[in-house]
Amino acid sequence: KGAHAARPVDQIDILVTERAVNYINENGGNKPFFMNLALVAPHVPVAPSKAFKGRTKLGRYGDFVEQMDWCVGQVLDALEAQGLSDNTIVIFTSDNGAIYHPKEHQSGHRSNLDWLGQKTDAWEGGLRVPFIMRWPGEIDAGQTNDQLISLMDIPQTVWSAAGVAVPEGAGPDSLNQLALLTGKTDHSERKELLMIGITGQALRSGDWVYIPKSGSQGVTTDPRMSWAMQLAELGLSNSDFDAEGKLKADAPKAQLYNLRTDPRQSTNVIREHPEVAAKLAKRFIEVKKR
Repeated sequence: KGAHAARPVDQIDILVTERAVNYINENGGNKPFFMNLALVAPHVPVAPSKAFKGRTKLGRYGDFVEQMDWCVGQVLDALEAQGLSDNTIVIFTSDNGAIYHPKEHQSGHRSNLDWLGQKTDAWEGGLRVPFIMRWPGEIDAGQTNDQLISLMDIPQTVWSAAGVAVPEGAGPDSLNQLALLTGKTDHSERKELLMIGITGQALRSGDWVYIPKSGSQGVTTDPRMSWAMQLAELGLSNSDFDAEGKLKADAPKAQLYNLRTDPRQSTNVIREHPEVAAKLAKRFIEVKKR
């Protein structure tokens, strides 16, 4: 009871935002700082505060997102008030793609746009997330970048921007992407990424994605996960599955996609590119052993 009293589900994001704003105001630019503000929204439980209920046409979920937007705005306003906006890096991102909620999905809302799958999957819908970065004077407003970046790259990138000496052995899987994000290069330091679903993994290598098993590697194609919306319900298509969302009898045992030509992962091309599949299968085993 004490824990729940200190962390009311409909107020927790408001409370941590207040603490973030207070810290910025009290710090007043006197010393450099790093802040990791991890909001609950729009994760479950979907519990907007009273002030935000009914603010949108998308029910409680939409209200919760509206509240999250307000929280971010409070932090940005505090940075502006303290004269810190121009010399502060702000990153807005997420740890995974969204899980789909039936009511919102039926109303036409698409949290993951056209990416295949959702949270828990090793398909793009479970892994590709917003990554918005602001640093006035160093990053031009309004530009977009389609190069591969992992959240693991944040430590090395931020340390570089802040001129911090990296402790030996720290962030061994992190890559410094500062030159890419500030427009000094158009090439990512990252060429590959091991990606995890709750029942399997995938390997991203350049534009290719290799998955050693069939299915989403998460809830979207797992009938045992009946609490989650399945592939057919989502209205998404994949060549390994029929219109009812069932795995075809002649579907390949593994998957290969080229995200440059098929970003929606609609067609498994592993039979058309056996040499690529073999190379990535070998690399997958090497990386997984590590």
